[in-house]
Amino acid sequence: MPRSVKFPVTLAAMVGVFSMATAVSASCTAASCPIQSPITPVAGKWELSLDYSYIGQSTLMTGSDVKDPNTSTMHHTELETYTRTFAARIGYQIDAQWSISVSLPYVWRKHAHTHHHQGQSIHDEWDISGLGDTWIEGSYTENNSIIFGNSLVTEMGIKLATGLPRMKNSGGDEAEIPIQPGSGATDYRFGFRTQFPIAILENWDGQHTELPAKFVTRYTLTGIGSDGWRAGDEIFAGVHTDWSLTRSISVIGGFSGIYRMKAEAGTTKEDINSTGGQSLLADLGLVITLAPRTQWSISGCVPLYQNVNGEQLGVQSIAQTRLSIQL
Repeated sequence: MPRSVKFPVTLAAMVGVFSMATAVSASCTAASCPIQSPITPVAGKWELSLDYSYIGQSTLMTGSDVKDPNTSTMHHTELETYTRTFAARIGYQIDAQWSISVSLPYVWRKHAHTHHHQGQSIHDEWDISGLGDTWIEGSYTENNSIIFGNSLVTEMGIKLATGLPRMKNSGGDEAEIPIQPGSGATDYRFGFRTQFPIAILENWDGQHTELPAKFVTRYTLTGIGSDGWRAGDEIFAGVHTDWSLTRSISVIGGFSGIYRMKAEAGTTKEDINSTGGQSLLADLGLVITLAPRTQWSISGCVPLYQNVNGEQLGVQSIAQTRLSIQL
């Protein structure tokens, strides 16, 4: 039986959570913050979630080092990518074991790079927006699994090519495939989630609650998209926890990451040697219960370590907020 502990030990437990390394994205794309705060599922209930996220990338890197863009030898020297995404997600808990959800994003993305051609340096910019690709996901929960008797959730998903893949800037130049709202590819995802208590804590209301360790791992198998471009497959893993400060406020946090493999260029002129890599993210946030079936969360991620292939834009910060309503 985990022993009862107070606030300082809670912080130590959160800091001690560890996960395997994660990846940053290709030089023109953007990463995502993995922290989530779903409402406890109830059989026969719908859940509507509205998400907004911001991802800033403005530091050029080679390996794990920051690189001066003026010393770049690439055909395109990446300068910045800023991504804002609004996503609507609707899910249904079929019974105690099965659930399904659909998520549709709308993407705003600003990207700039310097194009080197015949001794000239040409500054190119894109400020594009449009529908992104749709994820359809399902999960199955085994309540008495072999993992210490705790529940084991198996996740499966498919991404449909519903996004816009041919956006152009004001000068009529089409953006590279990696920064388009839609990739033109059908992707697949497989994963597992589990959790178990590591301590019993006393919150500010004097109530005793469990401090859980939540483990998740996912593999994304990418498909061939526009112009034969295929983003690298992705392995994600992380460990998170949450502590109830009061009956309506919880702290969430932990470490997570992705390892992304190199892309396949297809008929594009993208340099696949500057795709893929790995990094480690730390994330922290708050979940506030506004009503018995309504939650609002806000969270942020910062990179602790990044190591990219070739030259790519590193991730500076990620922030997101979510409003979830159970119907």
